[in-house]
Amino acid sequence: MNLKSTIQEFCFDEDCIKILVPDFENLQSEKENDNNRVVPFWAKLWPSSIALCTYLMRHKNLLLHKNVWELGAGLGLPSLYAAHFAKHVVCSDYDNHAVAMSAASAKLNNFSNIICRHFDWKQSFDEINTDCVLLSDINYDPSDFKFLLALLKSLIEKDIKIVLSTPQRLMAKPFVEQLLAFCVDKTTIPVKTSNNTVEIFIMRLEKQS
Repeated sequence: MNLKSTIQEFCFDEDCIKILVPDFENLQSEKENDNNRVVPFWAKLWPSSIALCTYLMRHKNLLLHKNVWELGAGLGLPSLYAAHFAKHVVCSDYDNHAVAMSAASAKLNNFSNIICRHFDWKQSFDEINTDCVLLSDINYDPSDFKFLLALLKSLIEKDIKIVLSTPQRLMAKPFVEQLLAFCVDKTTIPVKTSNNTVEIFIMRLEKQS
């Protein structure tokens, strides 16, 4: 997939990030010319990733001098923000195009403490050994909820902190409710888009003593 991209800049307080974003109109045009093409989820900057960065801005202690791993990172905005403060960041996604795009953004920002790599959390998560895991809008497919819940519980059991950012989808309510027992902080962050304002739900999950 040969993608044209533009550079967008996001600032959270005084910390700014330049991120490469694929030309979505170009992708849509390709889709219209080929019925087999679909616009990949990773190719869009979702409000959940912006809300996650806003939450991390308010809780920098989760990142400062820590090892951080983002799962299903897509364009990797939270990973790039975390790289301002973290000791080491793994920005991972199952799609190699997403990995290449986020790696290019990391290079654009001159970050040397971030690795962008292919990783499918549906296949294996035993190797995840870090202080904090970030997940942005990853719980959109109900068929994944059972596995995702097992993944999160496994990470929590290893005493890994988790920050989950998600739109308030009705179909995901039962999934979210199963995580409340591990929730130490929750909040809603509004994110303005070109069309409206989206309310994004943030949960911080930790092992209970």
